[in-house]
Amino acid sequence: MPQLLTPWQSEAFYVLRHCPSGLSDWLLTKESMTRRLRKESNERLTVQILKQHWGLPSIQEALFLGIPHRHSVLIREVFLCGGGRPWMFARSIFPHSLFTGEERWLQKKLDENPIGPILYRHKAMKKSPPQFAKLNPTHEEYEILKKYMTMEEEILWARRACFYLNNKPLLVSEILLPEIGQ
Repeated sequence: MPQLLTPWQSEAFYVLRHCPSGLSDWLLTKESMTRRLRKESNERLTVQILKQHWGLPSIQEALFLGIPHRHSVLIREVFLCGGGRPWMFARSIFPHSLFTGEERWLQKKLDENPIGPILYRHKAMKKSPPQFAKLNPTHEEYEILKKYMTMEEEILWARRACFYLNNKPLLVSEILLPEIGQ
């Protein structure tokens, strides 16, 4: 059963103290994770869409976004792959209200494109301070990832942040996979 308490921490010190140094550099990068992955893969980064559908966010996701738990959202789950191998799992939560007004175009951009460059190029984008997590197999985020890959039960590191496009929130959570950078 997924753990109900959130594993997310707001302090970068938490990452520096507990995370292996090779992974802490990834988690603490100030740039788009997509940009970093592209550099590491010699520009051979691909996006594998696992699932994209309308549904309900988890309670923790709704709380972080500041929306009602029963609020319909677009959920996008992808692998970002370097050299054809999954390096990162990303789960993005787009509240329905995001696709109104000036941001209507965004839904059409969510094909095989990574979301990072789209967000970082947006003229009115703001980003919350990131949160970090040390995930184990009992955490909800880990359970979601296990639907898509078989893996040893090991600790995984993640970060998440809210992005605001014209004050409309969306959540991006990124889980580093064991193969990252290999």
